[in-house]
Amino acid sequence: MAAAKSAAARGSPWAIATRRASTPAFHYPPGRDAVDSVTVTRGDLDRLKPDEFLNDNLIDFALKLFLKDAAQSPLRDSACFGDLDRDVYAFSSQFYTKMQEQRLTRLDGASQMHALVSRWTRDVDVFAKRLLLVPICEDLHWSLAVVCHPGELLDHAGARRGRDDATRPCLVGVGA
Repeated sequence: MAAAKSAAARGSPWAIATRRASTPAFHYPPGRDAVDSVTVTRGDLDRLKPDEFLNDNLIDFALKLFLKDAAQSPLRDSACFGDLDRDVYAFSSQFYTKMQEQRLTRLDGASQMHALVSRWTRDVDVFAKRLLLVPICEDLHWSLAVVCHPGELLDHAGARRGRDDATRPCLVGVGA
């Protein structure tokens, strides 16, 4: 009897749709040796249709595609961006969400936030980058925060000496 119920459940329209949505469509970057590969599912691809919402997986894929294929980008020769692969770091779409989980306001909040997200940057010197890309999702709306020259934030004296505007730290918010 239980076997019959189980077989019926596996054949239900809901079960079939769920299996289809979670079926991998492709991995990016491709290959067995790919580091931090994103698996895009058929359900993710359905979210590219009109009137659908993007999900975190599609945002992660788009940022990886942009940075990994930098050699083919029209920006590759731009002095403003430098070497995209070397000078730009894109955080996971979960980074900002994880930071906001506890809404820390006390003075020691920064160290607690760092503890929550430190694994994302353990192999990356974010202060050596020229640009940090931080995808943000709030109320089903995606934005991208761009932190320019984060290393300059550590050099408060340098900023007071009046360095060239091209190397001053800044935060740019881009709404989608």
